[in-house]
Amino acid sequence: MKLYYSPTSPYARKARIVILECGQSVELQAENVIDHPDSVPNPLNKVPCLVLDDGSTLFDSPVICGYLLAQVGRADESTDWTARRLEAMGDGIMDAAFSLVMETKRPEAQQSDFWKARWQAAILGALDELETTLPEFSGQFGLGEVSLAAALGYLDFRLGHMAWRENRPRLESWFATVAERSSVKETRPPD
Repeated sequence: MKLYYSPTSPYARKARIVILECGQSVELQAENVIDHPDSVPNPLNKVPCLVLDDGSTLFDSPVICGYLLAQVGRADESTDWTARRLEAMGDGIMDAAFSLVMETKRPEAQQSDFWKARWQAAILGALDELETTLPEFSGQFGLGEVSLAAALGYLDFRLGHMAWRENRPRLESWFATVAERSSVKETRPPD
């Protein structure tokens, strides 16, 4: 198998963490899809994209991660609704954060204050919800935890000015613990 990814993509980071956590043997192919969208064998021109041994492709991090987990006998995570909810929160934070980052890359006169405020509110609302509902880290590191770790790491990487840790000591403690996992350390975006 071969995973096409960008070192700065939180979605690709999620897939890379699952690969490491599952001990999968996957060739990694870094691509710059912004400048070279056709470099990835995905009709959507996005990463991550997993090319299977038969040449077929899977794309979108939930699909790729679900496939990888099924390969190592962990497909039962797909019906754990608490884990799926946590994955949806992490993915939602990534979606809003990525949209916010892309909006700020547009010329200033073309940026939408409405959408920037909406995406920031979504991120902060999700973080506030997690602060009150996320249990202490139990040692379980399933897809929900992976997604949230990738999301929080992306906030640090691209939106550090949001100071997401402020007034969220439980979430900060949770992330400090999972950030020490080798799979999370090895997939950090470049400085």
